[in-house]
Order: sequence, then structure tokens, then C-alpha cells
Amino acid sequence: MNLAGAQLLGLARQNLMERGFGRFIAPSDLKLYDRHVLSVLQGREKQSCELALIRENGSALFVRLDSVQMRTNDNDPEIRTLMSDIQCSRD
Repeated sequence: MNLAGAQLLGLARQNLMERGFGRFIAPSDLKLYDRHVLSVLQGREKQSCELALIRENGSALFVRLDSVQMRTNDNDPEIRTLMSDIQCSRD
């Protein structure tokens, strides 16, 4: 995750290393996130979803995820995601 994503979640970037992104997904949106990841891994087209995250301080953050499947040098699947803060559009 880049610095902007870490700041949105209220953490220092180095505190995100080796921690799964799923720990920030609101419990009510976990199934939606799982479907999003599965959909990305099944194809090469961009997939999008909107969901709630829980910041380190416990507050909610509403985001849009735009994800695509890439391949590593070893031809392993990898997901690249752009996370956009959509908080103002939820008000």
C-alpha cells in the first residue's frame, strides 16, 4: 500500500507490512470484498466495488476499489488496486 492509502487508514506505511488488507474491511462488507477478489482473479478486466473500511481509530471509511489482475515475472497472479475515498458521496 502506498503512503496515501496508509494515511487514509490512519497508519504509518511501515505498520502495514505483512498485514492483510482484509483486516480493514468492515464485517458487513467481507463477503462483498471476497466476491470482488474472486471476480478479479477469474478475469483480466477491471472490477470495481464500493465498501466500508474500518480505520485504526475505529471510524468508518467508504471507498471504491478498482482492481485488475496482473502477472508477476514468475507468471503468478497479483491484484493491483486503486482505492478512492468516496466518503463525501455517501453524505
